[in-house]
Amino acid sequence: MALLIGTIGEFVPKMESWSAYVERLEQFFEASDIGAEKHVPTLISCMGPTTYGLLRNLVQPDVPKGKTYKDIVDVLRKHLEPKPLIIAERFRFNRCSQKADETVTSYAAELKQCAVHCEFGASLDEALRDRLVSGIRNEACQRRLLSEANLTFARAFELALNMETAEKDAHQLRKQDSHGEPVHKVEARSFNSTERKCYRCNGKNHSSETCHFKDSACHACGKTGHIQRACKGGVNKRRQESYGKNTRYVEAEETEFPMWTLKSDKGCKQAFRTSFTVDGKEIDMDIDTGAAQTEQLPVIVAKGSRPALCGRNWLKKITLDWKEIKHISEMHQPKSIEEVLELHSEVFKDELGTLRGITAKILVNPDISPKFCKSRPLPFAMKARVDAELDRLEKAGIISPVKHSEWAAPVVPVVKKDNSIRLCGDYKITVNQATTTETYPLPRIEELMSTLSGGKLFSKLDLASAYQQVLLEEDSKKLLTVNTHRGLFVYNRLAFGVSSAPAIFQRIMENLMKDLDVVVYLDDLLITGKTEQDHLQKLQAVLQRLQESGLRVKKAKCEFGKKQIEYLGHVLNSQGIHPSPGKVKAIKEAPAPSCVKELRAFLGLVNYYGRFVPNQSTVLAPLYRLLKDQVEWEWKRPEQGAFDKCKELLISDKVLVHYDPDLPLTLACDSSAYGIGAVIQHEMPSGKKRPIAYASRTLAPAEKKYSQIEKEGLSLIFGVKKFHQYLWGRKFKLVTDHKPLLTLFGEHKSLPTMAAARIQRWAIILSAYDYSIEYCASEKHSNADGLSRVPLPDTGEARTSRTDNVLSKVLRYVMTGWPNDVDQSLKAFHTRKCELSVERGCVLWGTRVVLPEKLRKTVLKQLHSGHQGVFKMKALARKYVWWPKIDSDVEQICKVCESFQMEQRMPRQVPLHPWEFPGQSWRRLHIDFAGPFLGHTFMIVVDAYSKWLEVFRMPSLTSQATITRLRRLFAAYGLPEHVVTDNGTQFTSEEFKNFMRQNGILHSTSAPGHPASNGLAERYVQTFKSGMKKLGQTTMDIEDKISVFLMQNRCTPNCTTGQSPADLFLNRHMRTRLDLIVPDSAVTVRKKQYMQKFYHDQRAVNRSFTLDDPVYLQNTAGGREKWIPGVIAEQTGPVSYKVQGTDSDGTYRRQGDQLRARVPTDDLDLNTDCTTTGPDVIQDDNPAQNAKPVQMDNAEMQAVPQTLRRSARERKPPERYEP
Repeated sequence: MALLIGTIGEFVPKMESWSAYVERLEQFFEASDIGAEKHVPTLISCMGPTTYGLLRNLVQPDVPKGKTYKDIVDVLRKHLEPKPLIIAERFRFNRCSQKADETVTSYAAELKQCAVHCEFGASLDEALRDRLVSGIRNEACQRRLLSEANLTFARAFELALNMETAEKDAHQLRKQDSHGEPVHKVEARSFNSTERKCYRCNGKNHSSETCHFKDSACHACGKTGHIQRACKGGVNKRRQESYGKNTRYVEAEETEFPMWTLKSDKGCKQAFRTSFTVDGKEIDMDIDTGAAQTEQLPVIVAKGSRPALCGRNWLKKITLDWKEIKHISEMHQPKSIEEVLELHSEVFKDELGTLRGITAKILVNPDISPKFCKSRPLPFAMKARVDAELDRLEKAGIISPVKHSEWAAPVVPVVKKDNSIRLCGDYKITVNQATTTETYPLPRIEELMSTLSGGKLFSKLDLASAYQQVLLEEDSKKLLTVNTHRGLFVYNRLAFGVSSAPAIFQRIMENLMKDLDVVVYLDDLLITGKTEQDHLQKLQAVLQRLQESGLRVKKAKCEFGKKQIEYLGHVLNSQGIHPSPGKVKAIKEAPAPSCVKELRAFLGLVNYYGRFVPNQSTVLAPLYRLLKDQVEWEWKRPEQGAFDKCKELLISDKVLVHYDPDLPLTLACDSSAYGIGAVIQHEMPSGKKRPIAYASRTLAPAEKKYSQIEKEGLSLIFGVKKFHQYLWGRKFKLVTDHKPLLTLFGEHKSLPTMAAARIQRWAIILSAYDYSIEYCASEKHSNADGLSRVPLPDTGEARTSRTDNVLSKVLRYVMTGWPNDVDQSLKAFHTRKCELSVERGCVLWGTRVVLPEKLRKTVLKQLHSGHQGVFKMKALARKYVWWPKIDSDVEQICKVCESFQMEQRMPRQVPLHPWEFPGQSWRRLHIDFAGPFLGHTFMIVVDAYSKWLEVFRMPSLTSQATITRLRRLFAAYGLPEHVVTDNGTQFTSEEFKNFMRQNGILHSTSAPGHPASNGLAERYVQTFKSGMKKLGQTTMDIEDKISVFLMQNRCTPNCTTGQSPADLFLNRHMRTRLDLIVPDSAVTVRKKQYMQKFYHDQRAVNRSFTLDDPVYLQNTAGGREKWIPGVIAEQTGPVSYKVQGTDSDGTYRRQGDQLRARVPTDDLDLNTDCTTTGPDVIQDDNPAQNAKPVQMDNAEMQAVPQTLRRSARERKPPERYEP
């Protein structure tokens, strides 16, 4: 056995954490060389009874010893140390400051403890450094730390510790070397007749050093150290002193407080004053500086905690380098963009940033009820990647699991180009319908011009994952709950797809950058400068603000120090703002039409904007000539000239208008068999639409195989992405000539579950925009239609297979569009037209292939190859294939499969058919066997009417033994009409059948293997077993237990009949020991006895005997003989006798019912045939019907006193032990 080193006490939660206890325990295992197999017993033995009781409750129904050591530790850690809220932990960390008497070492340790659950990750050292510098009390130490370049936490701690130690040592030295002169008088002198106010709060009766608002932040300027009512840079006016027209103002914070002067014999000298030249102006200043040498001089002591002032006559004793003091040095300025970027490298880190001090709040209409949507089915192939993305988002603090939420949007996984997963909530059907969309003005082109005018160099910054860098308020988190296959998660940060997110983000960014020379347009920041140095200073200021705010920038999308930059669809340079050449490329590079169809498309585009083209009919006359029926197609110089002239007019300023944020925006998109096009345009006050820019492109070979609805959807996505900078963050209108898109992409429509994957991705992309979608007929949609049919050049074609009669039509309709009326065979496809697509010539419903009819049987056989059940076959089929009535086909193939049917489970139960109620007792009996039980087998007999129960211990289970018990039972209560049993061999034998037939009893057996048909007997078998088990703790033998059980069962009211079995079967109340507690029971009993005697004597026969009468007495000792001959020897009671046996010398005591008159053998006819099956019946000359009731007076009704039986054992007194 290993030697134990030390001991481990019980776990006490108030004294240490569970993690600390586990660490000590594991060191105990290591030191004492305790193997892994004994970790669990040792832990259970050491943790103490309280913790062990908690553990037992946590692992129910399992037991602790069956768990591994890791499982036990994890279960208790999860309960005792739940995962804290990161936001709250970081709040406590940021509020942690050094206390008055706290050392630097203690403060650093406290900071590390507070950062344990903050999950700073790689930025832990920076967070500790920032909090140490911000929270340290010593201002001199704080200034020293701020002046240190490339400061780390270790370096900051070292400097702070050294300065603290030096200060303590210096204080000890001053105490030892100090000596003072006697001071005769301390005279109070006020510097002002009026009491001065605290500059931190404008309050009185305290100094600024003891002000409660010393660490408060101002809501006007955002700085720390004062509050808004005392702010000099915000609402309050600044104190200024005028020195003329061109005077520069110098602000000074004046703190006025009572002063005390220590008198000495030396008078105060005149102030030392000198002149400085600042910004071309001379300013006289009093010199006030610190001292590096000790002199015995008058000291001005400030009341409170402020340091003493060193100035004026002290300067005479101090030697200073006045040239150095008078010198004004220039601050260090960065000389290159690389230096600026290196100085602010933290802004470009890949980790997700977090905006400090500002949270987003989503406003909802309180009259709208919350909407909860269930999670959508997740493809099995994506489950692992979705789980990984959920884990990543949860670890990053972007989402958190919750157990309940009133709001829930279904989550939609989108596969990105790198095969990773992006999870987005479909908020357009939940919170977007209830959100009060914030309106915040976006910058106008004119404003950009005024801000950027005169700029020579330009830089553009793009924030990384802009929305997710903004934390949400607690009340807003529940609104962005998403429902996944793993449950509910809330977003802790502003999520993609919320309609009010752009306005919220624009407001936050403008407030953040309002005092800097920067143009803010959502997540894009534009900086310019008149000179290189001016540009660098502004760029550095913006990056510094971003760094202080905790935001991150995606460097790959940024541009720095460019002479020309494209921003919001315009080219910016030193000359001004210009249209982007790319926005008119689609029309400028469009090829000449090669046929009448392409010419019609181009002319449709021209005619749509024809009102802005001067002399349209003249310019287009050569082109219209080619549209005539009898004109042969010839494209020559006149046609080419008209075509070029028309393009020139279309891209001129007369047609293309500048983007105006105040005018409504419309994006019209369309597609053709080989191209897609989009036009972004303004709706002018006159109601006319003027184009801002055009865009079109040909379809890729794979895109040409898209269904028509997918091509139309692709045109919308193409237009939105192309004109993203115009559309994002503002309301606009989408126009399409394909009506099904209104269902798929409607701003308040839920995306169909079976929509194609690319449709789902596109819906998520559109959910980030604030748009409405409307339908426009094709004849009124020629502006975008022309661009789609006259696309930029490209090559490639694709062919599809059309072999099935039905699918060929479906394929054609999916590619070209569905008619309003279709054949009956196409109804199933028509209802799913918005969810059908084409991939490689195959029709798809969602991700399932639609099979032609000739392939369905083959696929059905493949699905049924494993002979799985109907539900599993349907689940497997729903992953891969679909056709109309596929569920019926799956069910049919299972029905005709013989091997499948042979292995089927039991069908659902048929409706219950109860036995008919007998109407009277002992008419129908239910019989069954119980056992082997308690070493015996018992026969259970139950009366269907009264529920009277009989139990017999059976010596064997043969038919003869069963019949014997039933003969005695029938002899006691009569023959029933109907007996119900199971199919046991003792009941199905010919012997038992003959017994039933001879006694005229109908015998029914339950169906084989269906005991419920004899349910009454089966139920009482269980009741009997349960009752006997409960009596198992007593010392009674088996027969006594049966008697007790039967007694209780027969006198207890039955839940079905509402009466006890004895009441219904015997028509009387069974007397029990409980009757002894009933008041006046004696009278009731005497009455019951009288009535019992009265009714009994009506069918009884008077039977009396005298001495020496020959009789037969009943053999109660058992044996083959039932009756024993004897002679009456003595009458011991009214109906009791002593009988002397004739064949023995024994004397027997019998009751009159146990005696029969014996006729001497000589008087009998021995040849008489007796076939009675039951016991002999003695006929008396006085029949029962002639008997009269016995008249009994009250005295006779009194109970006959019974002779007490005493034991004949001789009693002797005990012999006591006497020492």
